[in-house]
Amino acid sequence: MAGDSTFDVVSEFDQQELVNVLDQVRREVQTRYDFKGVPVELTQGKDELVLITSDEYRAGAVKDLIESKAIRRSLSLKIFDWGKVE
Repeated sequence: MAGDSTFDVVSEFDQQELVNVLDQVRREVQTRYDFKGVPVELTQGKDELVLITSDEYRAGAVKDLIESKAIRRSLSLKIFDWGKVE
């Protein structure tokens, strides 16, 4: 009976892998030529990531870095819900 079936969607992921991803991104940003002299602040809260940088181009580049590193560490991109740029 399909009406009696239930399931739980669990959106848990390995928090340590996310910490590792963010550390890798911070190190890479420090060495990249296109980020020389540009302030990039990436902080992780309980339920959010906050990225502060000088312009939208660099914010997009950091977002791409985060996503590519997350994929390499077997994290789903569904854990990210990118908000609007302020």
